[in-house]
Amino acid sequence: MEKYRFGIAGPGVIAEKFLQGLMVTPNVVLAGAASKDVARAKSFIDKYISKYPAAKAYGSYEEMALDPNIDAVYISNLNDAHCATALLFLRHKKPVICEKPFALNAQEAEQMIDCARENNVLLMEAMWTRFLPVTQKVVSWIKDGRIGQPLHAIADFGMALIDRPEHRTLSFQNGGGALLDLGVYPISFFNMLFGGEPIDCKSFVAKASTGVDISFDAMLRYKMTENAFGQDHVTAYTTVSIDKNMTNRMLIIGQEGSIEIANFFAGQSATLYPPAEPAIVMKRDAIELFIPEMVDLGYSCEIKSFLNCLNNGWKENPIMPLSDTLHVMKTMDLLRFQWQMIFPQEQ
Repeated sequence: MEKYRFGIAGPGVIAEKFLQGLMVTPNVVLAGAASKDVARAKSFIDKYISKYPAAKAYGSYEEMALDPNIDAVYISNLNDAHCATALLFLRHKKPVICEKPFALNAQEAEQMIDCARENNVLLMEAMWTRFLPVTQKVVSWIKDGRIGQPLHAIADFGMALIDRPEHRTLSFQNGGGALLDLGVYPISFFNMLFGGEPIDCKSFVAKASTGVDISFDAMLRYKMTENAFGQDHVTAYTTVSIDKNMTNRMLIIGQEGSIEIANFFAGQSATLYPPAEPAIVMKRDAIELFIPEMVDLGYSCEIKSFLNCLNNGWKENPIMPLSDTLHVMKTMDLLRFQWQMIFPQEQ
């Protein structure tokens, strides 16, 4: 099997996590890191030089894009730079994994998708949660009809990310805020569960003095479903914050049972329950509990899936198709429109 040489565009905290996954994945090596500050790229490479002695530091993305010794690129620079960076590498025929948020908005996402297709190159959103064993188990339970038709989902997702006024998540110029940094996770999961983007959404937002959203609540309506007495809404609800820690749990309610996911974004565990009794129930016994052998905090599952696409010549990942990525971006655009939150690049 071919050994793929990866380049990192934007060596930072998230790239460090990606490297943890890269190092335990067969047939892939770190070949380079690029930054506008070559010293930063070199500092990143130096941490891994004993394992990857041939890895190179680049002082620009263009320099790495031109290097034939780079087979694929992971993009993890600031949110507002994702689109331009991805377009550069795609035009140089480099397969790309692009971090979340995929772009600032749906228009940018469409540009990236069109560019990948025009150049016949693999492009994938780095939505690592989709590839985790717990997520795949939940998907299989639903496909097997274990909870009947999924009707509702509820998730909270919060992390105390802000530790200083200049933190990147507070930067309006760089596309900061709770929605693009964390809200993408539950929205992507909901869209996966219910088969597409919502047809309507209602939301509430709390903003920082910089103009970005610090927290928000959103209710998404997907479609109508029929039952014995008429119709019912298929809905999802989430509350998201970048200034406080939350339980990060998700509950999926179906016609014939429910699923609870602990730390849904990181896939800690999933529990399958029977339908609730039509009375107050103090305790329900689980039908099945799934705990993975390890919680993958190194992104190795998404890397293996990306490599599988390369080995098969696929230009799109069936687990994280580009249509799903675009649906998520459109949903986030709709929420930001409700909040009158328009980034400078969109003026």
